[in-house]
Amino acid sequence: ELCTVVRGYDIDNNGFEEVTMTKDVSRTGACLTLTRTMKSGSEVSLEFEGCERVPGRVVWDNHTRDGEHLVGMELLARHSIRLTTGPLR
Repeated sequence: ELCTVVRGYDIDNNGFEEVTMTKDVSRTGACLTLTRTMKSGSEVSLEFEGCERVPGRVVWDNHTRDGEHLVGMELLARHSIRLTTGPLR
């Protein structure tokens, strides 16, 4: 899990900045927990702990049975990501 700042617009077109945690991260994408619903295709800015800002796009938005809200993001600048916690998968 990595602390991540997400900036963008939610499904109601309200601008937001939210500090959250990743559930999973790779060279091409990330799964994060968020408190708001996102629209597929929405562009966001992600700032992973120990990394510069990376543009992203919402791929999916899902509420799990246990009440967790997960959002899948495609990373649009994957080659510039350098995490201090180790290599990406």
